Amino acid sequence: MVLHDSFLPSRTSGITNALTVPKLVRPGAPIFTVDYRKKIMKPKLLPSLWLQPACLVWALLLSGPAQAQFIAFNDHAPGTIGVTTSSNATTWNIFGNSPGASGALKDIIAGTNLPVVVTITRTGTVAASSPGANPAAGTPLYNVFNGYVDFSGGTNTDAVAHVTGSATVTYTFTGLNPYKTYSFKGSAVRGVSTYTNRWSLFEIDGAVSFTSAHTSGCYTNGLATNQVAVCTGLNTNGDMADWENIIPGT
Repeated sequence: MVLHDSFLPSRTSGITNALTVPKLVRPGAPIFTVDYRKKIMKPKLLPSLWLQPACLVWALLLSGPAQAQFIAFNDHAPGTIGVTTSSNATTWNIFGNSPGASGALKDIIAGTNLPVVVTITRTGTVAASSPGANPAAGTPLYNVFNGYVDFSGGTNTDAVAHVTGSATVTYTFTGLNPYKTYSFKGSAVRGVSTYTNRWSLFEIDGAVSFTSAHTSGCYTNGLATNQVAVCTGLNTNGDMADWENIIPGT
């Protein structure tokens, strides 16, 4: 996932789909959440789906000439640290395995802790499995995440989260700045050639406003404006959910 943040030169200027002036946020208050869940949208979607949200990326950009303030990656089930997973990536785990399911993100360049905290929670039946796979070179997902995280999960037995029924996996982000805008990119890659009918529903909640910019293979027809489906059962073609110009809620 990728989250871009831009300073607001004023409270309303320069922001696409700015709905309201954001309030100052209480320290530690949840800003917005992203859910991954199964949803029957069409008969072709099966009750089972695979979710491997191994990669969490935040890129905070200044408005005007874009310059990243920080970028942070979280690898849920890392590969070889320093080789396929960056040594400056965090490894907060969906299942609460070491080092746990919540903590500060890190600046991928400096390796320093950031004021933004991610907390991962689950509801319903979410089972661990392995392995995952990596997107093909040159695809959108590869171009964003390659060199920072390992979607295959390496040798981790919990590389893939199998979400069934009405189960969810939720990332809740705290410590965001209401005077900045964000962009969030995310996906999963199971990499099984026969799993072309296994989809994951991505949903963003709690934001004041956002703009959808998902890749071409994603599915939105008939879904709510804060939702998108990705065929994560295969997805070596590297599709991903992409929300831009997010103004965080209070």
